[in-house]
Amino acid sequence: MKTSKVREIVNEHIKPIRNALHLNDWDIDTEYTALDPGTPARVHMAARYRLATIQFDPAQIVDREQVLRCLRHELLHLVLAPFDLYTCAVSEMLPKHFSRVDKQLFMDAVELVVGNLERVLDWGIPFRPWESQEDATRPA
Repeated sequence: MKTSKVREIVNEHIKPIRNALHLNDWDIDTEYTALDPGTPARVHMAARYRLATIQFDPAQIVDREQVLRCLRHELLHLVLAPFDLYTCAVSEMLPKHFSRVDKQLFMDAVELVVGNLERVLDWGIPFRPWESQEDATRPA
């Protein structure tokens, strides 16, 4: 997909998605650059300072849906940013060989959680156990 089209889609949707995920206090930049094969987008963050850069590789993106899925996926990583703060502090206290394993396990766990959050959002599960079943079927 052309970089200008990816940029247009991102610019149109980043604020509403960011707001829906309560990430209003984050300063989020975007970049459009070549990434590793199989990585159409990624995020770099400084969680402590609420700064993030989301990178997109337009050459690996085929359509509008993929842009929006990548955007949402990377923003969900910011939702989980408090865990990054914790793991960065703990990793520094571990011996190097444990730190590498800890980092990989953490990255794998975060990807699994982001995937689960994506499924919840995709399915639109009305999960409000404090409401009656009749109330739960109505939109909020």
